[in-house]
Amino acid sequence: YTFTTDPATDVMDHRYEDGETEAVSEDDAQIIALLQEGLTGKEIADVQGVSATTVSCLKKSLSEEIRAEIDAAQKARAAVQKADKE
Repeated sequence: YTFTTDPATDVMDHRYEDGETEAVSEDDAQIIALLQEGLTGKEIADVQGVSATTVSCLKKSLSEEIRAEIDAAQKARAAVQKADKE
């Protein structure tokens, strides 16, 4: 999958390897946005009322580039939280 966001409409789409393009569901788009903000899968599962497995599967379906962005955001958020505790 490759996920993209149209800047003009702010609509997120994804592309399958076979070339089909479909709109991402609103729920999936919200989960992806929360991942990009650095929330953990468990935090998202609690907020969205889904299982952590659902969040994990969605994350695994994302492109490597987006997963790397999410990992960086999660590390940055964890560092801020650790600094706040000290």
